Order: sequence, then C-alpha cells, then structure tokens
Amino acid sequence: AQADGTRFGVSSAYVIGADGAHSIVRKCLGLGFDGAAYPQGFLLADCRVEWPLDHDHLKIFVGDRNLAVFLPLRGREVGRIIAIQPFVADASANAAGVEPAGAAPATLEEVEAAFRSVAKLPVTLHDPRWVTRYRLHHRGVDRYGDGRVFVAGDAAHIHSPAGGQGMNTGLQDAANLAWKLALVLRGRAPSTLLDTYHAERWPVGQKILQRTDRLFAAMSSQQGWVARTRNFVLPFVAPTLAGLAPVRARAFRFLSQ
Repeated sequence: AQADGTRFGVSSAYVIGADGAHSIVRKCLGLGFDGAAYPQGFLLADCRVEWPLDHDHLKIFVGDRNLAVFLPLRGREVGRIIAIQPFVADASANAAGVEPAGAAPATLEEVEAAFRSVAKLPVTLHDPRWVTRYRLHHRGVDRYGDGRVFVAGDAAHIHSPAGGQGMNTGLQDAANLAWKLALVLRGRAPSTLLDTYHAERWPVGQKILQRTDRLFAAMSSQQGWVARTRNFVLPFVAPTLAGLAPVRARAFRFLSQ
C-alpha cells in the first residue's frame, strides 16, 4: 500500500524475499525456519566511551557466561558497546527466552554496568546516540525458494554475530542468485539453473549456523574452571594459531564461503 493507504499490484517474473528476519515472503511460502533463541539477552549502545584503552581497535572481553565487545566507530567520539545482560535467577526462564532484565527500554547506565562487570576496567559511557536491548536467534530455512519465489539474507538465515558472517552471507546469497536470474531472464540459460541457488547456498547457510553457534557457545556459555582456562589460554593460543598457514587457509575458506 502507498502512504495514503491506496493499494496497488505489481507483476513480475520472479520475487526475491530479502525482507529480514520476520520475512513476510518466507511466511507466505510456508518455509520452515527451524532453530531457537539464545538464552542470553544483549545490550547495545552507540556512545562516547571514556576508558584507559585506545579507541581504534576492536576489543572483546570474556568472563564466566559473559561477553562484551567494543567496536570503534568514530574515534573518541562514538564507539559501539555490546554486552550480555545479566541472567535471571530462574534458569527455565532463560531457556524459554524470557528477557533477563525485563522488557523495559535499555538505559545507558545498564549498558555501562554490564560492560564494566566483564571488562573489569573503569569505563564511563556518555552522549548516547542509540541504546537498545535485543535477542539473538539461530535459524535457517529448509528451502531457499519455491517456484518463482526465493529468499535471501536474514529472510533465509539468522545467527550469532560470532565470526562476523551475517552481512557477508546475505550478500553472497544475492550475488549467487542475481547472475542466474539475469541469464534466465535474458533467455541465455534454462530456468533449471535457478535450482542451483538452493543447492549451493543452503549447505553454506547450514555450515555458518553450526559454526557460529559453536563459537558463540564457547565464548559466552562456559563457566567455572572451563571459563577460567579459556580466558587464560586464549590470549596466548589465538595469535599463534592465526599465524599458521593451514589455519589461515581454513579461515579464508570459511569467510569467503
């Protein structure tokens, strides 16, 4: 419908549903979207960050069942803070997807407290541009399309941001489908070429879901001696692994999909 409420129709040879995690196209097609919500709730703020560290590099802090991230956006003026908000005492409520701190709007003070508890640093947040709380899910469709209708990006898969593959995966969905549609529409390839979109992208989406889920669990769900061992070993092991050619080659294949 238009802004004044007037309805109109569109005729097209094909439809691509790139309409996000709550995709209407996916729901109309009746595609499966199996998965679940992570028990953790998250807090996010774009704001001015006062602390003893620099403002130029990504920083990740981990603790017992806690995770916090600093992302540089605009030098000292604006940084992005992401932190897990505290769990509720009732573990069954966490498993059911209940917001750990309720559904009230997030506050900068709440984000600051959650970040401080993990970073163990004197941190003060000022001048918020944006503050919110949100949930993460890991879900994927059973088919990337039906007939002349396809889904791509978050309409087809949503997952933890661990590994930073969300936008990359959606863009590669679009690239894979676009050149095939172009050839079919120009009569230079049979319509059966479009069947390869699901065949090629569905396995990639499933692998991304599995690996980001494992990585997120390792970073945010451990506690006790397991978490302490991870926190002690990780700073020494990660740089060494990152310098090994086989590890770098495997990481490249994963990131390039």
